[in-house]
Amino acid sequence: MDVDLNRSLCIAVLALVLLATACSSGGKPVSEFTTATGIVPSPTTVAPTRASVSPKSLPSTLQLSAPSANVVWALVDGAKLFRSEDSGDSWSQRSLPNMGGPVAGSEISFVDDQQGWLLAAASPATQCTFEATSIWHTSDGGATWQELPSTSSGAVRTVPGIAAAQCKGGLAFIDQSHGFLSASDPNSPPVIYTTSDGGNTWTASAPLPDPPGEKTSAGGFTLSPRNVQRAGGILLLGADGWGHAYVYESTDGGATWAWAAIVPNSTDAGQVAFRDATHWWATDTASAGQVTADSGATWTAAPARREFSSPDTVTAVFANPETGYATADGVIRRTNDGGTHWTDVQTPGVAPG
Repeated sequence: MDVDLNRSLCIAVLALVLLATACSSGGKPVSEFTTATGIVPSPTTVAPTRASVSPKSLPSTLQLSAPSANVVWALVDGAKLFRSEDSGDSWSQRSLPNMGGPVAGSEISFVDDQQGWLLAAASPATQCTFEATSIWHTSDGGATWQELPSTSSGAVRTVPGIAAAQCKGGLAFIDQSHGFLSASDPNSPPVIYTTSDGGNTWTASAPLPDPPGEKTSAGGFTLSPRNVQRAGGILLLGADGWGHAYVYESTDGGATWAWAAIVPNSTDAGQVAFRDATHWWATDTASAGQVTADSGATWTAAPARREFSSPDTVTAVFANPETGYATADGVIRRTNDGGTHWTDVQTPGVAPG
């Protein structure tokens, strides 16, 4: 009797142990977790994938410049410059000009693996009433930098031809001579500065006209232009305002600009990248992306989502109609088929996951 009772108790205890093990193993049979020795191993530690890199390890700001299918530059947190010559598969760090530390308003634009420019914009005055600006140039891939000629507009240091008024951004060079710089504020129309001598002197365009149905007025009812891009024989420019994203074009080298299209269902945090004169890619905080193949006459959903976890707008740059890069919140992805498919690119300066 006692033997039978002991046997029953042993069986009950064994059953409870097996049940507890199965529950702690996600409800799977114990046999799926046991080894030849009959010992359940500790859970395997899986190395984090690229997408699971801790946000703390990613840069706060990341700007890309892609002058060709193979060459891509990255400015990380305004403090470190990297160059890749294999489409982002590997990176080498390059030097930046000595500006006394990182400049929050810095931007880069490169036209190949050697020639590039850096905009250093100081903290602007309230409502962009003025902002000091300097521009630097490298002709040896960032090994050395030279500051371009500067002047003073009152007490504000700037570059010849560029007014102290308005905030500056959207630095974009399309070759070794021709470049563009946007200037805007919340109370007046923006202008696009152009240079034809490598950035030594600049000329302001006519103010950008209001899009259909809108009127510039004080208090933020204005356009905020982004980077100029060359597409065939015309220049294209994305701009935000009035809760939408717009596209402008210039056929006279940037002296004047005309409204070309509105991005439907967009927000005023939109960004437009131009694969060529007719194929455009638009992103914002409200959608996964929209594309057009007819210069903005019709739009469709982007063929592939770029699964960024950040709510920030995805910023895309295309080196040619097929090769492009997209970044948000320090994560980079690349496409080699015009945006149909995207693959991870290791963020420079961040240890691989």
